[in-house]
Amino acid sequence: MTSWAELPEELIGLVVKRLVGHHDLTDYFSFRGVCRQWRSVASEKHSYAGVSGYKVPWLMMAEKENSDDRLRKVFVRKAIRLSTANDNCIVLGIYSQYGKLAIAKPADKTWMTLECPPGHHQDIICFKDQVHAVDAYGILRICNITSIQPNAVDFASPPEEFEAADTLYLVEISGDLHLILRVDFRNRDDDGVGDPCQSENDDSHIFEIYQLDFCTKRWEELDGSIGHALFLGTNCSFSLPVSDYSELKGNCVYFTDDYSDIWEFGGGCSTGIYNFEDQKVEFINLGLDMHSMFSPPLWITPNLC
Repeated sequence: MTSWAELPEELIGLVVKRLVGHHDLTDYFSFRGVCRQWRSVASEKHSYAGVSGYKVPWLMMAEKENSDDRLRKVFVRKAIRLSTANDNCIVLGIYSQYGKLAIAKPADKTWMTLECPPGHHQDIICFKDQVHAVDAYGILRICNITSIQPNAVDFASPPEEFEAADTLYLVEISGDLHLILRVDFRNRDDDGVGDPCQSENDDSHIFEIYQLDFCTKRWEELDGSIGHALFLGTNCSFSLPVSDYSELKGNCVYFTDDYSDIWEFGGGCSTGIYNFEDQKVEFINLGLDMHSMFSPPLWITPNLC
């Protein structure tokens, strides 16, 4: 009898496509674990080329059990991994309720805080081998992480007429650096505070998008006709061209409620899709059982290889 491992690669590839096509990858990963030959075929991209949905970002929810609210008070908002010229790994993070910047390298016993002007940092990104950070005032900074005392210096002022935003994001789109401003108007009282889980209206959010001109160090506001879908969140923010992802809506923002001050209402209350064209929001109802006081939902991009 022929060994299962000796099945023709074409036949194994057909099985892989069917498993991935069902969008339940439990069986797919079990299939990969049967033997080395099956894993090799399943890891080749052509085995699932043309299968819809496997590349679309997923939304990962936090567990509700054993979620200690005290852990939210001192936290790492975001961390990115960087590589230097000698292939040393460096992690840059935004930590504490004050939005400070810090790095950690192999063999370090503690994080090292970057010297920089005061400002609550909201996002960080590695763009064209240069690390950038933006604070709550919309000031863009360049981070020098290779010096003996790492630091961040001001590079570009906020966009003109910038007043305030609940959250700011840095995203690369088609090789250019963009700044996304998010404002949440839901149910704010006279003090500007409201319950984000009640009375969700399709005009309760506004997103603005700006592109940086590195020569003039000025931000240019765009109308959102970018041909991409934007995914914004605490853990990562990125863009995908809708020409390659037919399942996604173009000129839209896929967002989660990553504004930490509203987690007491349960992470996941405000998750939806914002359309730049009509400036309306289509909310995604995740269900009350999916809300977490510990963390908002996180975007992840699947990799089947």
